[in-house]
Amino acid sequence: MNQFDYTKPGSQAAAASTTPVNGMASAEVKTVKKPGAKRNNARANERKRLLAIRQFLDGLQPYEADALRISLKIADGAMCASNMSADDRLAMNRYLNCGIRKEQSSAEQIFSLRLGRAVALLQSASQYCDKSQMNILYQAVTALAANNADIEDARAKISRVADTKTGAGTK
Repeated sequence: MNQFDYTKPGSQAAAASTTPVNGMASAEVKTVKKPGAKRNNARANERKRLLAIRQFLDGLQPYEADALRISLKIADGAMCASNMSADDRLAMNRYLNCGIRKEQSSAEQIFSLRLGRAVALLQSASQYCDKSQMNILYQAVTALAANNADIEDARAKISRVADTKTGAGTK
């Protein structure tokens, strides 16, 4: 009986029975990758990542990216509404005040709009936070939306913009 009658795939007998390719047995044939293939793959991955980020940002409302960034910091415990930097506070107020029209000059109307924007922000952040983080975030964002000083500041800015557009604020 011949020793090569019964061969299992990958056994020495199978490798010995193959014909040589370019002077080497097929078991010795190595695959050679093109130089730069790794770089091209990295570039493709980077393009995919940037495309995902761009699609995410395209789906956001004005000022929502900054407000979402701040909200996630609050949810993680990295900051709270009381120790927020002036830049972060300004970014959050820009988001909450976005969409106020000069017809909405009463404090109740501005509060209502800010609260609606806060709910929209909480809905956006809910996909990135668990329940305990959402509780922390809910308290902070509603406190920011209901802040009387920020509401009065928004009212003052609305009246200044309205006066400037009508010519009453110029000399």
